[in-house]
Amino acid sequence: MILTVAAVVFREQFKEGVGSYSNLVGAGGVGVLMGIVTVGWLEERWSKERIIAGAFVVGGLGLLGAALYLRGWSILVASFVVGLAFAWKKVPVDTIVQGSLPDGYRGRVFSVYDVVYNVARIIAAALVIPLVPAIGTHGTVALVSLLFIAWAPVLPRWIGGVADVRIVFSEGAREEEWPRAVRWGAAEESVDVIKAWLEERSGERRRCFRLALRDGSDLDVSRAESGGLWMIDRERDEPRTSP
Repeated sequence: MILTVAAVVFREQFKEGVGSYSNLVGAGGVGVLMGIVTVGWLEERWSKERIIAGAFVVGGLGLLGAALYLRGWSILVASFVVGLAFAWKKVPVDTIVQGSLPDGYRGRVFSVYDVVYNVARIIAAALVIPLVPAIGTHGTVALVSLLFIAWAPVLPRWIGGVADVRIVFSEGAREEEWPRAVRWGAAEESVDVIKAWLEERSGERRRCFRLALRDGSDLDVSRAESGGLWMIDRERDEPRTSP
């Protein structure tokens, strides 16, 4: 969306042609590269959710500055900042998605995830067409910047939850018995119980299982002894050992 707005600004306000678009893409690319280089340093100091929230704030403030003082150089700076924020958002989100999925489903989920992401970018760019004539270039950039800032606390809270999985017990069996399958959405996969134990975490007793999946990996799941959702604690791909 920002690249589309910027291209309109350079063409209409500054009377610059196609060459300006390469400058925009270049500035954004440098921002993305800088974000990729620095995101590892950020992850050593803050949680992924905080980095994502901070990226939205940084991107929003950069766009707000461009909206208030719309010049050629400010658009280039905004493109750089948006590229930087893009990497700071995308890398942690991809890591969270990858770490929350079992191996057997990761490829399929990422395929859908990439399609949805790319379609959303196309829709965002298309929205610029009616927005610029309706509220002007300054208004469009300001609106996007405010959406960035408003979204900052929403997405991290949305993705901040620990991945959950449904544990299927034998029909008619009591909850104390061992599980026979795990359910990921609509898909159900049979499992073998490798190990069962109770564990104390943050003052809460949790019931834990290590389950052998059909693809050869092991899955550690746990739930509060008092009830609630089963959570994925860890997935192991290494050879199994006896309990």
